[in-house]
Amino acid sequence: MKDLKEAELAQTGRNDRSSPLESIRTHYRNVMDHHFPLGCRVALVDFPNHGNVGDSAIWLGEQRYFDERKADIVSVCTKDTYHVETLRSRLGGDGIIAVHGGGNFGDVWPQHHQFFQKILHSFPKHKIVQLPQTVFWSNMETRAADFAKMSEHPNLTLFARDRTSLRILQKNGRQPAFLCPDSAMFLNLVRPEDPTCDLVALMRADKEKGTFELPSPVATEDWTKDGSDFGFKLARRVQSGLSKCGDGSWMNQRGLFDFLADARVKRGCRQIGRGRVVITDRLHVHILACLMGIPHVVIDNSYGKLSSFRECWTHEFPRQVYLTDPSKVAVALAAVQAMP
Repeated sequence: MKDLKEAELAQTGRNDRSSPLESIRTHYRNVMDHHFPLGCRVALVDFPNHGNVGDSAIWLGEQRYFDERKADIVSVCTKDTYHVETLRSRLGGDGIIAVHGGGNFGDVWPQHHQFFQKILHSFPKHKIVQLPQTVFWSNMETRAADFAKMSEHPNLTLFARDRTSLRILQKNGRQPAFLCPDSAMFLNLVRPEDPTCDLVALMRADKEKGTFELPSPVATEDWTKDGSDFGFKLARRVQSGLSKCGDGSWMNQRGLFDFLADARVKRGCRQIGRGRVVITDRLHVHILACLMGIPHVVIDNSYGKLSSFRECWTHEFPRQVYLTDPSKVAVALAAVQAMP
């Protein structure tokens, strides 16, 4: 029994002497450092140019990790500002392409996976690392075709942020695949203000929405709308102009991307922090609530993203309840609110 426990701890980088967060970060470094040497040249592609707070949290966590590695980030782009010749000239012969992580590896959000395939096709001689992703295909024929294309690249490494995703990668592909937590776990966050209401129900309103319906009169909201202040609108307008330039200044793009991501994450933290208790089916609401120590109830999305991630990494964080029975929402909310 002891041997089994030790093997499980080794697999996740966990040990009994570390806090859950520090163990998660240690595991991330242990598996990722082999692929990004100190001071390496990196292009970070597929900036999430939309209002979803979770993807911006991942972006900022990726930046924090690359800062730790003293990486030279020579290029950044969205799928719309990508310019192959500009990227090739900035990478040189030894640069590494890091593809932004998240929850779009598969056919749920195909535009991002199609961009990933374009990168593979355009850079067959460069090392490409897909940062931690949840992996899901609903169409098995599409999955087989996508893995066939990936298998053609000689220097591709994939990271999965849960064991279900890892099994899909290892079963279907020939490229190396490893287990690694979400990059947002590198963020250091505190609740931005005292709560102003008893409950915030932050629930998906898109194709990943699960079948779980909160009972009336609980009012739900989402966090995919950008801020309306002048600075945010100006940054979006300038970034849109860069997109039309094709190969606009990467330095301007990086500064704008970081500004937008930081503004979105701050907005999300304020949104979560309003509630004494939060209930959610969004993975990064769960992650940010864990990081800020905010009591919350976790519900799964349409294909098990939250339960798979939580089982692997965050189940030991305090002040949370995982809920599968809609009839017990009130009991779960009361239980998590009573937690110290």
